[in-house]
Amino acid sequence: MKKRYLLAALLCGLVLTACGPKDTTSSSNPNSSTPDSSTPDSSTPSTSTPDSSTPEVDVELFTTIDWATKNSEGFDSYTVPEINVTNTDGSTVVVKKNSACYQAKFNADDSIGATMAMNFYAKAPEATYLEFDMGENVVKQMDVDFRVWSEKDLEQMANNFLSLAIQQWVDDAWVEVVSVTLEELSAAEYTNKSVELNSSKIRFYGEKKPDANTTNARLVVDNIKLYK
Repeated sequence: MKKRYLLAALLCGLVLTACGPKDTTSSSNPNSSTPDSSTPDSSTPSTSTPDSSTPEVDVELFTTIDWATKNSEGFDSYTVPEINVTNTDGSTVVVKKNSACYQAKFNADDSIGATMAMNFYAKAPEATYLEFDMGENVVKQMDVDFRVWSEKDLEQMANNFLSLAIQQWVDDAWVEVVSVTLEELSAAEYTNKSVELNSSKIRFYGEKKPDANTTNARLVVDNIKLYK
């Protein structure tokens, strides 16, 4: 009798197990290919998207001012405010000035060739400039070399030279972009400056000390490269 009850109980348990609810969650299937959209797959490396609001700006060299002409008429005259200069590539550039400037073969190194010099001496105005108007070409970058004319000129720079700035024309006014200090200048080698600009008009603007003496204190401006 007991054996009959035990057998019946075993049969009933098997039926309940076979008919019970099945687990249908995807996590029980290790081969599931549907990812959880709320949690990114950390095994896949992320890629950053460039910020489109700050794109890289490429520049293109469009002119080089290298002073091929030597001792042109009007360079040494205070009364000639504008001169035409021939470059080494044969092109011509108009240079505006307010004082006497020098363009000749560099007397310290014949390999340098023709140069342009701003003179900070007694007869010069308190402010001396060389100005370039590139018309429709907006200058984005400029490379330029500075060098003092000679060791003797360098000695006089301490007495005569006050400041030099690279400026650009913005909203009907000249705005300083970068300055050149006396400590940066040398008579033995060039000092290069590379500046970012955003104007079609640029100039080198220098000031002398009020008590500057009559001795030459000439600063060479050379190898100008303009990019747009």
